[in-house]
Amino acid sequence: MSWDSCPHCKLTIPRLIPPIWRATQDSTKLRGARIEYVALQDCVRAVPGVATFQVRLLKQDEQDIASRDILEIHVAPRAGTDEESLRQSICDALKAQLEIMPDIIRFMPADEIEKNLFALKLKAQWVVDMRPQTPDQEHS
Repeated sequence: MSWDSCPHCKLTIPRLIPPIWRATQDSTKLRGARIEYVALQDCVRAVPGVATFQVRLLKQDEQDIASRDILEIHVAPRAGTDEESLRQSICDALKAQLEIMPDIIRFMPADEIEKNLFALKLKAQWVVDMRPQTPDQEHS
């Protein structure tokens, strides 16, 4: 926050000075690559045939913080959509746009996914990071 006069309009009003960060992280590391949550959800949402979805980031072994990251996607296909072609379309989109591949794609009813979207907060959580946090990640 700055109380100096604005260099453009010369008014003296409180101004926010960049960089401005959100209270929560907008990205994460997945298998060594930096992935933005918005880009991940937009990529899955843009695939034709996806009615609703939720992306989950897990560890292969929950007890081992150093175990392999798992990208799991729960998808409710639109009526009349072939699941195998939808699975391939999701994989192709993620590989082309984010250079990652999902480990698991689960097809579920839309109402079950909708229930999971709002399980933890009142706002829908399209991407949920369920990996154990290291002490340095908890404070960032």
